[in-house]
Amino acid sequence: MLRSLVGSEMCIRDRYMGNKKQRNMKALALVLAVLVATGFATKFQTALPSLNPNNKVPMNILSEIASRIAADGPLDDIFNLFNSLESQIRNEQVQHDELYARQQVECSGERSFREKEIADATNAINLATDEKNAAAVSLSQNQQQLETNVKSQADVSALIKDLEEQRAAANAVYKRRNAEF
Repeated sequence: MLRSLVGSEMCIRDRYMGNKKQRNMKALALVLAVLVATGFATKFQTALPSLNPNNKVPMNILSEIASRIAADGPLDDIFNLFNSLESQIRNEQVQHDELYARQQVECSGERSFREKEIADATNAINLATDEKNAAAVSLSQNQQQLETNVKSQADVSALIKDLEEQRAAANAVYKRRNAEF
């Protein structure tokens, strides 16, 4: 029967068969893409929830794509859904990048502020340590001076006592001489 087909009929038959094969290949590719995208979307949805609550959740779009493939819907609708998903993901990526940039600026400012605080605290500690060391040296010098003063006071007290004893002895001699006259 194939031998009896005319050239134009064979062309029509081959085009139909080719379209059917091509359509099956596209559907298979879409199913695989949906499976891969579903895996990524699940991670995407749990790790980075949608920043814009008005957007469809990627899982909903993927479910819609899967249902249209199962219903043997037109490929254009499926491609439009994929484009919608891609657009949504790109928009959320832009929002994420903007948020990341803002957070980097905030972190940079916070880091500079904290580093300045650390430098100020380090300077304060160094100054306090210098003051403590100076106070320790002063304390040591003052303790030595106190010991010297205490020794000098003891020497002066002993000298005063000796002088008082000499005076008392001289006074006693004076009184005795006066009493004899």
